[in-house]
Parts: sequence; structure tokens; C-alpha cells
Amino acid sequence: MGGSDKPKMVLLTATNYHIWKTKMLDRLYVKQLASPIEEEGIRPPGAVVQEWSELDRRCLGFIRDYIDVGVIHHVENATTVYSCWKKLQGLYERKTASHKVALVRQLGKLRYIDGSDICYASSNEDWVVHSGASFHVTPHKRYFHTYEQGDFGEAKMGNNGISKIVVVGEVYLKSREGNVIVLSNVRHIPDFRLSLIYSEKLDDDGYVNLFGNGQWVLRKDNNVIAKGKKNGTFYRASFNICKGELNIVQSSLKLWHSKLGHMSIKGLNILVKQGAIPDLDDSDIDTCTHCIIGKQHRVTFNKSNTRKTKIMQMMYSDVCGPIKVKTLGACSYFVTFIDDYSRKTWAYAIKSKDLVCEYFKTFHMMIERQTEKTLKCIRTDNRGEYIGLFDKYCKEKGMRHEQSVP
Repeated sequence: MGGSDKPKMVLLTATNYHIWKTKMLDRLYVKQLASPIEEEGIRPPGAVVQEWSELDRRCLGFIRDYIDVGVIHHVENATTVYSCWKKLQGLYERKTASHKVALVRQLGKLRYIDGSDICYASSNEDWVVHSGASFHVTPHKRYFHTYEQGDFGEAKMGNNGISKIVVVGEVYLKSREGNVIVLSNVRHIPDFRLSLIYSEKLDDDGYVNLFGNGQWVLRKDNNVIAKGKKNGTFYRASFNICKGELNIVQSSLKLWHSKLGHMSIKGLNILVKQGAIPDLDDSDIDTCTHCIIGKQHRVTFNKSNTRKTKIMQMMYSDVCGPIKVKTLGACSYFVTFIDDYSRKTWAYAIKSKDLVCEYFKTFHMMIERQTEKTLKCIRTDNRGEYIGLFDKYCKEKGMRHEQSVP
């Protein structure tokens, strides 16, 4: 026959462990090599040491033959088949169910951007922002936009273990604020459990990291690029993984015009020359309606011809309050009395508005005694403190009480 009818054995990758494990166990039984795994690496009583060691080594070599080069580094230092088997179980078996669900979700959320690569635009991923790291790290190769494979040395883990760096490249992260951050020289360490962002590396790229009050804020050119929250002892931030989509924050003329209190174009250009703000994109110059409205002025009021010709002919009174910060005497209000002719003003601090009438009686007696003139009229608003007792007192003194709309 021209070809073989035997099914082809699949190579183990990071996504097909459940299929590979079933097929591999079947092959080991057919080859009579499954004993070291069944016995959990323990030599059965009566088994010859030399024969058992040779069986274990043949089984280990057989399994490694069907492991992809992207995964083989996990078990290249394994000395027994059982240690190799357990290592693979620890890496992939406990993740299998969730990994299958994640793959289905990713497949449903992939979208195509015309003229670009596929973008994982809806896949939220948590990254840990850390200042004690040495570089950006992720255990996920699928995050990389561009990468280079090779031997890039080793990284020491927190448990004193050593793991190889197999890929270095760029990762594009899209924050919830809609900005894309380009992480360069990101290390791919498959044994790592978390994705790390090295905050000091972001400083080198022109970003500003702010930690405090349980939050992490990343800024650039006074724009908020991304935010995260403290979770336990780590600061975590959620990003979308983007491939082929780049949206660098640009400094637009319109944006800075609004930020700086609607400063003129000339003033903005001066700030650019002084290096106070970055170069501006003037492609979005447009008429600013707020500036037009703000520069309009009201028609001036006609000059009043009703100003009194002498003092004490007309007084104005009003109450201000309540004021949040009380005086040393625990007063929350103050009442004013203003002479229409001289514009002289008297102010009294009061604890409550029902004391207005008492203070007016005191003021009235004092002002008439000092000026030796009689107060002819007082004008107030029509609020409660100026009716009742206040209005009654004015009538008793023969004083005209004019009331305006409150």
C-alpha cells in the first residue's frame, strides 16, 4: 500500500493538552511503556533497578518526541517520566475547562479591521503594575503584536525557580479610557503566572505613574491614559489586547484650548515654543462657540435718576446666609444696612434670621442719634424676616417700608 492507515499522533501545545493526553496514554499502553506513570514513578517490588530505569528513560524519551518546541522547555530538565508527566499536568490540565471556554469566547469576539490584523478588541485581561520588576512580563504568547523567538536568557522566579525567556516583543494594550499603550521589550515567560507591567519602564517611555489612595493612574502630557485599583498587595489594571490596532494619544489644539481656559491660538503657540506643552495637531481647528458667547457683552443699563440727594432718605437691607463656617460667636448669618446716597454699609453678624428686627431697632436708634436725622424709608425683599414684627415696627416709627420681589 502506498500510505499508512495509522492515525497521526498530535504534538502537545499549550491549547490541546486534553486531546494529547488521551492519545499519549493509549500509545504508551500499546508500547507497554505506561508502567512508570501508573506506579507514579515508584519502582514496584521485585523489579530490577536497571530494567526499571531503562523503561522510565524510554517512556520519557517517547513522550518528549510528541511535545512541541514551544512547550518542550518546560520539561527539558525532567529526569523521570513521572516528574515530566506531573509538570505537564500542573501547567495545562487544571486550566483545560476554562481554557476551552476562553477560546470559544475569543473566537466569537474577534473582529476584523480593514487593512489591519485581527484585533482581540474585547478580551479584558488583568495586568499587575509593579515597581519591583525588571521588565514587562507575560506568560501568554498570543498577546504579542510583534515578537522575536530565541534564547534570551533566564528569569529567576519568586520561588527561586529558573524559567527561560523564549520570546521578546511588543504588546499593545487598550485601556478602559480608550487609549492604547505600547509595551516594548516584553518578555514571554510561559512558567509565569501573572502579566506584569514594569512601572519604571513606563517612566522611561514618557509616562507618569501615580500610586496612592488605592489607585494607580497613568498619565502622559496631562492626559489620563489608564487607571487601576489596588487588590491586596498589588495594583491591577484591566486592558484589552490589541493586535494591529494603534491609537496613540495625540495632543490636539482644540483639547489644549479647552484645558487652558479657552486660551487664544497665539498663546498656545507661545507655550509650544517654550516647551510647556507638546506640539499640537492643528487639524481640528474650528469655531469655538463658547469663546463667541463669552466675548459677547450685555447692553448697559440706563443710568438711574432716582438716587437720593441726602443721607437717611433711603436705606436698603438684606440678609446673607446660612454660611457653612460659623464665626467665633457661632453666627451663621449677617444682615446689612446700606444708605442709598452715601453707599455707606453697616453689617451685623447674627445667629438666626429671626433676630433681624432686634438688630434693626438697635441700628435705627444708633444711626438717628449719630446723624441727627430721621430715617424716612427702608427697602427690603419680601422674605419672612422683614414681615411681621419688622413691618409693625416701621409703622410705629412712621417709616415707609418698601418691599421688592424676594
